[in-house]
Amino acid sequence: MSVAEDDLGVRPNFSVEGAMSKEGRVKRWINAIARFWKTERTFPPLAVGFLLFSLICFYVLSKASKLSHQKHYEGFIVSLAASFLEDLVFFLLLGVITIYISNKDPSKDHIERRSKWLFNGSNFDAGALKHIIKRAAHLAIFSSESTITVTFEKVHDDEKTIKTHFYCRRKFTNLMSDAYPDGFEHPYQAVSDDFYEKEINGEILVVATGIGGDKRNWIKCPKVIPKGGIKESVRIEIEGDGENEFEQAFWVWYEIGASFFFCNKQYASQLTVLVVNESGRELRLKGLEDGKEVSLTNGQEVRYHYEELDEREVVPFQLMGVI
Repeated sequence: MSVAEDDLGVRPNFSVEGAMSKEGRVKRWINAIARFWKTERTFPPLAVGFLLFSLICFYVLSKASKLSHQKHYEGFIVSLAASFLEDLVFFLLLGVITIYISNKDPSKDHIERRSKWLFNGSNFDAGALKHIIKRAAHLAIFSSESTITVTFEKVHDDEKTIKTHFYCRRKFTNLMSDAYPDGFEHPYQAVSDDFYEKEINGEILVVATGIGGDKRNWIKCPKVIPKGGIKESVRIEIEGDGENEFEQAFWVWYEIGASFFFCNKQYASQLTVLVVNESGRELRLKGLEDGKEVSLTNGQEVRYHYEELDEREVVPFQLMGVI
């Protein structure tokens, strides 16, 4: 927000070069050279070598010039000066070419060339290269932000289950700028335990992809979860260096005493499970990762946070009971 930026002292960029003094311009150039010196890998040693060679040339020429008044040294001085000048120009040209080649950024190369740099075995072939590029495009997709909200809403009359609303939002990011998978398939599921024969045991409310107002709904909702549940996947389009989001919501009758689990199918840098109590009762939860028990009164919530989460099954908590 712009107000927050102003409070933090952020100001629009503006130029003061016209009002800058000569000393200020010199200081700016010195700082720029210092930054270049620190960031470039091969420039410092080459610059030191060039400087030492120049000092040697200057010293030799200054010593030789003292002999120039002697006639028999006159041709020698001219030849020596020309030789040193040629060496100096050659060293400078060679150094510039070396700096350019050694500091070339491999990330700017095409993905095929980058793959050959990484997989440099002698038995590498074209078929393997295509396979690697295809797999790398899928591996480059990761979940930068993930949130699963579990809201306990209403205890059933038989006190065995509680109506629970699940909402999942995942943002997927492409680490590559020039490659993307040909159709990234993200699996999802909604499973109900079919506790009640004469009641609806659960409904899917949302299955959508897209960011902001540009969303695509994949299922006409609400849709009753059939016996055995739903296990499907959606196609998420993610361009190079791009992002997209997946959103899912459903509700089921959740068995009191059962553990909540989910399968993380894509690497997630951050994932948060938020548990909210809106049941009007007190709930007892047990964190299955740390073993801690917590009681939630109506309106309270608890979070289970994960970082650098690999592809695995995660069991954050167990609903111990309802008071």
